[in-house]
Amino acid sequence: MEANPYKTSATVQHSEESFDPRPRFPFWTAGPLTGASVGLVHVTATALAWALHSYPDFLLRSGGSTFLFAVAMSIGGAMFGIPYAGLLAICSRKLDRSVRPRLHFWFAILASFAVTYVAAEISLRRRELVSPLLVLAAIIGISFLAALITANRRTHPDPDLR
Repeated sequence: MEANPYKTSATVQHSEESFDPRPRFPFWTAGPLTGASVGLVHVTATALAWALHSYPDFLLRSGGSTFLFAVAMSIGGAMFGIPYAGLLAICSRKLDRSVRPRLHFWFAILASFAVTYVAAEISLRRRELVSPLLVLAAIIGISFLAALITANRRTHPDPDLR
């Protein structure tokens, strides 16, 4: 495809910046859904470790407290999911990457389960709580890096506009 000889370089530069055929990352929906799911998986992994240790009076107390913990973690995850996904959308756009929402969702779920289960096991064996902020930071960091690493490089339909 030939470049238009009647366009000035300033016009071509403006067209290059304004033309963006890439789909936007759906952070208004993907963020809260992923965050709520990560919160539920976080509680599920904790409850599994608690059940495998014969329900000690540590970490969780009863089924009712587990349900309330699940509700709180889901709401908190959904609320945190919006800025997290927004930051992911900004970073992926700056790196010219296209995040795959479904793959990111499953990586976040697996990271949440693995990190939380290991932290719950350590907490139950030592009888002292592993820092919840450290657990959440590990889940967020692993999920964020996995999303950027597995993202596709974006391509433009017109090679002159790269």
